[in-house]
Amino acid sequence: MRKTATALAVVALLVAGACGGDDDDDSSSGDGGGGSKSEFCDGLKNVYQDLGGGADVNPSEDESKEAFAALKELDPPDEIADDWDKFVDYLDTVAAGKTPSQDEAQEWLDATTRLNTYAEDKCGIEPPSGG
Repeated sequence: MRKTATALAVVALLVAGACGGDDDDDSSSGDGGGGSKSEFCDGLKNVYQDLGGGADVNPSEDESKEAFAALKELDPPDEIADDWDKFVDYLDTVAAGKTPSQDEAQEWLDATTRLNTYAEDKCGIEPPSGG
């Protein structure tokens, strides 16, 4: 069974937690995918490591905004593009100070679960320990 606190969930919580308010860049997560797996994985690993690799960290608001901007720039492979769009759109909603609906929250959780599996299996990103 997968650990409760998985890599993308940690990134999402850290980023969304400090990103409220002024979202200067209103761009979305890209054009629906088609990026290379290696570039996507490398970018995801960089953001994860920049936020402490899942350690118990408290990034500054600026660090969180930079991480969020980096996440939005990633171009996911087609096989996970829809889930990635749901993941980033949900973070956009939270960062804008809006409350997602229960259905949106469930869709985000489902997408995040699939993305975590991809991050672990295809990118080699291990979930933080202790979850």
